[in-house]
Amino acid sequence: MTGGFATIAGSVMAAYINFGVSAIHLFWDECESVATLIGLKTVINEFVAYQELGEMIKLNNLSKRAQLISTYALCGFSNFGSIGIQLGGLGSMAPERKADLSSMALRAMIAGSISCFMTACIAGLLVADNACTQC
Repeated sequence: MTGGFATIAGSVMAAYINFGVSAIHLFWDECESVATLIGLKTVINEFVAYQELGEMIKLNNLSKRAQLISTYALCGFSNFGSIGIQLGGLGSMAPERKADLSSMALRAMIAGSISCFMTACIAGLLVADNACTQC
């Protein structure tokens, strides 16, 4: 459930936080799996989450619709590692504004997560249930 990282309890906690978000346009029994993927993306990074998604697809644990929606939900750099990249990159360009940048970093990550969720919701609205048989 944690992508091979048994000691990382933060991804499990993030999965339960994201459980309500993943309920949009998904079957109820798939919400925990997609919430776990979103938690992995937030705590570790999107590459580990996509790797775990690939394993779920191989094991046929997700429907085609859940695969499509979770692909859009995972697409983005809204994770804790990206906060460090943002502060390092922008802080070197404007060293006198590092305090301002660090005060906005967590809010920027949350805004990035919301934009990924909105994209996934729109994809779920635009794709009909029977259209995913051809995905």
